[in-house]
Amino acid sequence: MHLTEKLYDLFLLEKQIRGMQSRLDSATRRCSAQQAKHDQLLRQQEEMTDQLKHGRAKANELESIAAEVEQKIAHQRELMNNVKSNREYSSLLIEINTYKLDKENAEQEALEQMSAVDLMDQELVEVTDKAQAQKKLVAAGQSEIEACKSEVGEQLDRLISERSTAEKDLSANALSTFKKLADIHDGDAMATVTEENRRTMEYGCGGCYLSIPVERVSTLMSSSDEIVICPNCNRMLFMDQDLKAAIVK
Repeated sequence: MHLTEKLYDLFLLEKQIRGMQSRLDSATRRCSAQQAKHDQLLRQQEEMTDQLKHGRAKANELESIAAEVEQKIAHQRELMNNVKSNREYSSLLIEINTYKLDKENAEQEALEQMSAVDLMDQELVEVTDKAQAQKKLVAAGQSEIEACKSEVGEQLDRLISERSTAEKDLSANALSTFKKLADIHDGDAMATVTEENRRTMEYGCGGCYLSIPVERVSTLMSSSDEIVICPNCNRMLFMDQDLKAAIVK
């Protein structure tokens, strides 16, 4: 088996392996995206729970302040029952009116705070529901990954083993060139030669669809173990046996 044939066999194995790994990688990326969204919702849920806790504490504090002021008002009214002059009465009345204003302000703030707490409570319920729904999507994504592993696992292991065997049959230079081009072209390290016009000896690259010099086709036609590269896209060129046989006739 000539070098180009060995490389082409490796190319076919590489394509199958990358195709299977791509399915698994896609499932993993989808699951990771769902997990990231779930984590974000959990963080939001935690922040809102903390805000709700502080909001309720603030509302309770304002209600306590209003209750304390009410006690002060009651105390001042008791004192008014024992005053002996209009001056004392007027002074206590001013204090009571001031306390009343303080109480009204505290009650109003408490009411507004409770309204905000109710709104936060509703929003927290919505976020919690979203987090629970997102958790199901994460579970579905994990199931998809496991199903994909189960489906391609054994076959992928077999192909990887075959690839390792095929790589051992190549020189270090040829293998290095193949891997470099495979990474550049996302697995498409090789391309087949296409015949455009036999009479005028016009041939093209099946990878970039551009014309290639006939001299490179001649090299592939020979029994040489030389790696032939497309001058346009830099893929390794391969000519199938049917085309070779047709040209020879």
